[in-house]
Amino acid sequence: MPLSLSRSLVRLRGRGLSDESPRLSDESRWYTEHTALLISTLKWALLGAGAGLCVGLGTRAFLWSLPRSADLARALTFGRIPVFALLPLALLACVWIIRAFAPDARGHGTEAVITAVHQRSGRVDWLVAPVKLSATVVTLAFGGSVGKEGPAAQIGAALTSLFADVLRLRDEDRRRLVICGLSGGFAAVFGTPVSGALFGIEVLSLGRIEYSVIFPALVAGIVAHLACGVRPPFPVLGEAFADRHQVRTIVSMVAAGALFGLVALLLIESLRFGERALRRFEHHPYFVAAAGGSALVLLYAIAGDTYAGLGTETINGVLAGTMANTPIAAAVMAMELLPAPESVYAALAASTAFLMVGHRSVYASQKIGLSKSAGLDIQLGGPIGDVSRSDVRIRKGSITERVLAWTTRDTSRPNKDEPA
Repeated sequence: MPLSLSRSLVRLRGRGLSDESPRLSDESRWYTEHTALLISTLKWALLGAGAGLCVGLGTRAFLWSLPRSADLARALTFGRIPVFALLPLALLACVWIIRAFAPDARGHGTEAVITAVHQRSGRVDWLVAPVKLSATVVTLAFGGSVGKEGPAAQIGAALTSLFADVLRLRDEDRRRLVICGLSGGFAAVFGTPVSGALFGIEVLSLGRIEYSVIFPALVAGIVAHLACGVRPPFPVLGEAFADRHQVRTIVSMVAAGALFGLVALLLIESLRFGERALRRFEHHPYFVAAAGGSALVLLYAIAGDTYAGLGTETINGVLAGTMANTPIAAAVMAMELLPAPESVYAALAASTAFLMVGHRSVYASQKIGLSKSAGLDIQLGGPIGDVSRSDVRIRKGSITERVLAWTTRDTSRPNKDEPA
């Protein structure tokens, strides 16, 4: 081998060996970083626990008041007429309570919290908690079909925002604490601490998780669950899937998930259509409340009031055999509510539904953090409510574009039996 070539090889070999990976012993002042991490961990353990305690007790008061208010509503009618007959008056009272004391309490509770986190660093008027509690209790007592997770989330956010005011926290800390309140409210109302925590950090953005809030959200969810004392509300399914072959079950769950996603999409589009249709009457809220209540009274009178109120009894009956864009939280919630084998299949159904619903959400303020398909181009970072059909485009060079091009070419090709 020529001497010049040998020297060149040695030189190249020396360069390659000189690029050594850094060693742990070379890190400087590692203890400074871990001291800061320890202080931060203790700080957020205390804040998360405090938030969970406040939210758990607030949710407990909310849940305690539901059956009492239902009994009071039945007493007012003396058993002579169904309680839902007074629903228009109840909704008028709710509109007055909200407009008079806390206008921010109107609408979907979770949606309002998402908006507050994204636009106001989590600032929520503390009056929202008692006002939202009162309005929801009155609505449910007289047969209004609303959920309890939205009010619990908004109550949790209002209480933690007040907690942040008392402690004079800076905006970023307030934002994190309000996310903990959202997580705690969901965890407390359903008795599912882990999925409650995941819901709070997953619902803010589609496809993006607030990793910086995982620890305090888990603390808040667990403490809120303990303070509220609610157990998972649905019965165990037992051997519901025991008579099916595993492959059949998996296919069934994928199909069910696709169906659930389409139903969710129908619900979302129905809500958007209704909101657009009623926008012309937004300056007449009492008229909308009375008309909506009267329409529900008519519906209940014709079809029955099975789906009035929370609907928990109906769900229990279905699961016992006698009758949403947060896939991780939904999957973990299934694991907390159901036995291990069934929870795996439920997680599969939840993931399928997540894909089928597309870039739509019942929470219009939820930010878009990812495209659900490699074949779609969609601008990230904006609210889901601002997405129009023209904003979702087929990606150039994708399999989707090729399939669509092939089907278009195939259908546009003239039939041989027809004249050209």
